[in-house]
Amino acid sequence: MPKKRTITSPRKKKAHNTHIRRWIWYGLTACVWGILLFLYLGWHALHLPDIKNLETSVRRPSVVFLTQDRREIGVYGDVYGETITLKQVPKSLKEALMATEDRDFYDHWGIDLKALFRAMVRNVMAGRYVQGGSTLTQQLAKTFS
Repeated sequence: MPKKRTITSPRKKKAHNTHIRRWIWYGLTACVWGILLFLYLGWHALHLPDIKNLETSVRRPSVVFLTQDRREIGVYGDVYGETITLKQVPKSLKEALMATEDRDFYDHWGIDLKALFRAMVRNVMAGRYVQGGSTLTQQLAKTFS
């Protein structure tokens, strides 16, 4: 019995080739964007401040106003207390900070893409800056850079 031959129309073949080309184009585009994102994040990672120098950051001095008998009557500028360790901070304060500033702190690696996307959508819909999406890690890096 002779084999049955199926004839493929040129239209189907052309549509199939176009579909493959489209997926190749999407793949190459995604690769290029991925490489650019990797290079961008890598450059910023190389320029992060040294965490060993966090305690020795430059602070604005405060001015203390005293009376002639050395009683304090006022303070101008930033006021600083002693540096404390993380173990000395009450657990409730840590939990309150996490709840208000970075709810998903333990669930991301320093950048919360969900929060950034949410903030971007809300800002675009409002037509102005109404919400941020930075994490505690990003805020720390910005503060000390």
